[in-house]
Amino acid sequence: MHGLFTAHPADRGYAAAPTAEDVAFLNLLFEISKRYNVRYYSASPKEKYFVEEVTRVTWERLHGRTPSPVFVA
Repeated sequence: MHGLFTAHPADRGYAAAPTAEDVAFLNLLFEISKRYNVRYYSASPKEKYFVEEVTRVTWERLHGRTPSPVFVA
């Protein structure tokens, strides 16, 4: 089949169940939140940003990729 039936439901604007990779990323996010004693849902924007960046860099390294820099001069 073509297009409409082969695309991921989220690509067509529908909600879709999280993939195994989504769940693994969220598990890592909450593991890192716990490591730094941050309650993610009640954290300040600065704390959330910190945890998200640590998670992003850790995820990239776990998957054998070089993390892109956050700030580029």
